[in-house]
Amino acid sequence: MQKNNSISEPIFNQLSTLWIFLGAVLFSIFVHSKNGMDSSWDTTNYHVFIGWAATNFKGYEFGAVAQYHTYLNPLIDVMNFLAFEKSAYIGAAIHSWFYATTTYIVYKILKLFFTDATQDRALLAAGLVISCTGAMTLSLLGSWTNENINAVPVLLGLLLLLHSIRSENLRFYFLSGVVFGIALGLKLTAAHYFVGAIAAIAATTRFKIKFLLLALIGFVLGYFAIDGYFMYLRWETVSNPLFPLANNFFKSPYFPESWKSFGHFEVTQMLDYLSLPITWLYSGKFSEISSIRDGRFLIAYFGIFFIGLSFVFKHSIEKIEWALVIFFVGSFLAWIFVFRTYRYLVSLEMISGVLFVVGIKNILGEKRIVLKFSVIAISSIFLVTVTTYPNWGRRDWSLNFTSSNIANLIENKRSSIVFLSDQNLSYLAPILYKNNVTFANLYSQSWWDGVRASSIEDPDATTDPKTITLENYKNVYFLQKSRSDLRSKSKHLSNIYSGKYFYCVKVKTNMAWQNPYLCAYKQIDEMPVPIQHS
Repeated sequence: MQKNNSISEPIFNQLSTLWIFLGAVLFSIFVHSKNGMDSSWDTTNYHVFIGWAATNFKGYEFGAVAQYHTYLNPLIDVMNFLAFEKSAYIGAAIHSWFYATTTYIVYKILKLFFTDATQDRALLAAGLVISCTGAMTLSLLGSWTNENINAVPVLLGLLLLLHSIRSENLRFYFLSGVVFGIALGLKLTAAHYFVGAIAAIAATTRFKIKFLLLALIGFVLGYFAIDGYFMYLRWETVSNPLFPLANNFFKSPYFPESWKSFGHFEVTQMLDYLSLPITWLYSGKFSEISSIRDGRFLIAYFGIFFIGLSFVFKHSIEKIEWALVIFFVGSFLAWIFVFRTYRYLVSLEMISGVLFVVGIKNILGEKRIVLKFSVIAISSIFLVTVTTYPNWGRRDWSLNFTSSNIANLIENKRSSIVFLSDQNLSYLAPILYKNNVTFANLYSQSWWDGVRASSIEDPDATTDPKTITLENYKNVYFLQKSRSDLRSKSKHLSNIYSGKYFYCVKVKTNMAWQNPYLCAYKQIDEMPVPIQHS
């Protein structure tokens, strides 16, 4: 009998892994079909451009076409561009694979806290479903904002960290640091997770230097392996390897000498920051999209509270439970100090259910089965009731991720230039390049004498390292979101195009929410009909 158990247990675990991964893929396909195809502001503003430019080894050739975003690490965007350019459905399939991978990693994290007893399996399943169905997690599935993709190294780093703390295996501490370094290299907005990891290591090892040092060494190696080469390129191009961050130190001439941040932290608002898990039940504060609602961070708070109560009454706590709490709290506090943008918390959203069910198990023990599942049922109803999944500017699925007629509207393509005169238009740059049309960002030109930025931290403050001379082009076009005559904003353009007529034509795109205008200044005999006088 014992022999049968020893054989069937691995088989059960293998089947569980298969069904969890397959179930996550199928569920993500359903979510993809409901969400539609991405056309979010960030995607059209810079992600498509970065992916295209780096894929064609032209990463820094065009200057700040997508403003400072041009200089971000391009690797995830390259993957997205290659996949979605081939077919939007291939891109969706790859994103489904990443979602399934994060779901599987969350499952492996849960396995560290639960046995194979029936009620433990039920709690594990509840924690997995809660963790992987959050408003930000699912609404960003298929999006190029890349938080869902970067959740894979973040959560894998956490899994390795918990393994290292449980086993005190020095190799796992090092590997965990490497993986967190990779996450940060791919996207700097993962920095708060490494803060949480270091806090967890320090708290569970009583600040033993060898553990912290191994994690730090691994972190540095992982970071430089992913972003080191691009840091060199940024240094060579704009004299700031972290461009535009810390430019008060590096003093790149292409950005104001300021510390680029994601909003000013205010100590007096600390209670408001800490109460965001409650605020997010009725407001989209710090979310970039006002319609989002979720209660997962609130139930994570309850999970932490239950684990704390269990410690008070039982005077014991497993190291990995303590590590999980410290990682969550440390990461959240670091996020408050530095970022305060909800979508950068996707990885914490994906362990909210873990904290909750671990807290329930700790406070209620091995018995009280009815009470346990009553709490799970009530919390599930609560989450279903309060959760609102935002749209983020989605559109219907099609084979082509980007299509437009802009090239057909440009005369004498080889002697023409198109200035991007608004943000989130750089996704059209690949089409322009394919048709031999030069392009540049208007507001980054040194001769632009209109308002360059609303503040020194605005991305429009970026100065283009390659200024364009208008006289070198036969046709000069301005791609913008309105028919507004740019001469009203620029004396320089007023002097050059004095007495000329201004006209715009609508550009067709397959982005659901925008069809910009292509505008130009012409003599009366060059004007199409009807004409619009300046």
